[in-house]
Amino acid sequence: MLIFDIGGASVGAAIALFGENEPPFVVHAERHWLEPIQEVSMERLEGLLETAIDTISTEMLSVGAKRLSASGYGARLPSVIHCFLTAPWYAPHTDTVRLSSEKPFAVTKALLARAVARERAALEETIARTSGLVVLEHQVISLSANGYESENPFGKDASELEFFTYTALAEQRILDRFGSRIRRTFHADEVGMHSFLLAFFSSVRDIPGGDADFLLVDVSGEVTEVSVVKGGRLSESVSFPLGRNFLSRALAEGCGISCREALSLLTVHFSHHGNEDFTRRFLPAISRAEKEWMCGFEECLSRIAGEAFLPHTTFVAADHEIAPWITTAIQNEALYQHTLTAKPFVVNLADGKMFDSYVRFGPGVKKDPFLMVDALFINKIKMKNDN
Repeated sequence: MLIFDIGGASVGAAIALFGENEPPFVVHAERHWLEPIQEVSMERLEGLLETAIDTISTEMLSVGAKRLSASGYGARLPSVIHCFLTAPWYAPHTDTVRLSSEKPFAVTKALLARAVARERAALEETIARTSGLVVLEHQVISLSANGYESENPFGKDASELEFFTYTALAEQRILDRFGSRIRRTFHADEVGMHSFLLAFFSSVRDIPGGDADFLLVDVSGEVTEVSVVKGGRLSESVSFPLGRNFLSRALAEGCGISCREALSLLTVHFSHHGNEDFTRRFLPAISRAEKEWMCGFEECLSRIAGEAFLPHTTFVAADHEIAPWITTAIQNEALYQHTLTAKPFVVNLADGKMFDSYVRFGPGVKKDPFLMVDALFINKIKMKNDN
């Protein structure tokens, strides 16, 4: 299958092979990063991403096809395409639906399918009337019968069935714009569209021995998305408009340099290779940026926590240039108040090391953690469909 990963600062793509009872095998992967723009313009960003899609597509046609052929599958590229979008290209929505009766009823797949279809139809009618958005994806992510969660309650009797749904909403214009750009190069009848959040949640939750309660933090180009998982359920997700591009712009303005130079200096700062003059020049700008980002992050924590405490285990999806900065900011002592133990958040980077055991790569193929998450999610869908 062919995978595209479209964010707010880059476009990645991969050719992956999926076999029964085998981890995904990435034949080729590539990511094209946009030059950080000085001013926020979503229309311009959309255009830059379209150009990046073209660049990546050319890469897949040349190098990707050769590596696919070398793997023994011929040079013909896959016709099955999946595209993953990060915030702000979608808006997440979660809901709990309950079916109950005084008399026990048989729990069947047909019963669940009808209930899910009714829920989706009602949601589509509401959002079409109020926002003009469309359903990008609509998934049941947990099931409970008589109060007990079960992956397979079918064939049993219950007086209450509860299912928890995750829905991603998006502008049809955006889906058409990105989808048609991909189809300009690759002849596919359909491009399956997904939200990165659902794939991120699914991949982290499925790690053996992991916590049932945790936070997900995805730092994209223009936004940071913060989501809370409790009891293995993705319960809420909010975002604020300060992402990777904000950081590069803030540092560029504070130091009088370009956005590209700002990200390079950030890497130098956290590698502890800068001298005293460098630190004096750079530290005030990074401190101001961190303070502003922290305010937005803390506001998100307050919104999703309500009167409860938040899990202290956190998983962060961020590229290698900003990941050290994000990790340091989240572990700031000012955020201790939001955890039950009043201790620092334990930050885990969702990087190549975390998913290394679950996705294989061909010789010389760079491990892209975002594409690894995407591949794991596709593999999970494929296994469910096969069964």
